[in-house]
Amino acid sequence: MDNFPAERYELLSAYVDGEVSVSERRQVQHWLDSDPQVRKYYQHLLQLRQRFNRLAAPEPVLANSEFTSAVWSKIDGQTRRRRIVTIGGGLAAAVVAGLALLTANRTPQFAAGPEAGESLMIAINQPVVEIPPALLEKSEVNN
Repeated sequence: MDNFPAERYELLSAYVDGEVSVSERRQVQHWLDSDPQVRKYYQHLLQLRQRFNRLAAPEPVLANSEFTSAVWSKIDGQTRRRRIVTIGGGLAAAVVAGLALLTANRTPQFAAGPEAGESLMIAINQPVVEIPPALLEKSEVNN
C-alpha cells in the first residue's frame, strides 16, 4: 500500500467481504472501472480471500468427548482440592479453639499491687531511669 489511501483499501476490503452499503458499493465499482491501481488491489484481495478459504481447518487434538471428560476431570480435581483446603482450615480452627479453651480455665496472674496500707509512689524529681542530658536540653528548647 505504498501511496494507496488506507480508507480506500479498507472500503475495498469491505467490498470484497460483502460488508458495504449500496452507496459504498457504487463508489467502489466506480473506482474499479476508472482506476487501475484499485483494480490491482482488488485482484490482490480476491486472491488472498480465495487462499484463506482453501486453508484446511486444523484437526482437533482431542475428540469432543475426550475434551469434555478432560474438562470435567480437571473441575473434579479442583473441587477435591477446595474440599481438602476447607476441611484443613476447619481442623486448624478446631485446634486453635481447643487450645483457647484449655488456657481459658487458668486464672490470669497480674502483677502484685501495693500491700494494704502501702501507697504507690511515682518519682517525679528523681526518675527511675537516668535521662541523658542531650534529651533534657532538647526538651527544654521545645518548650
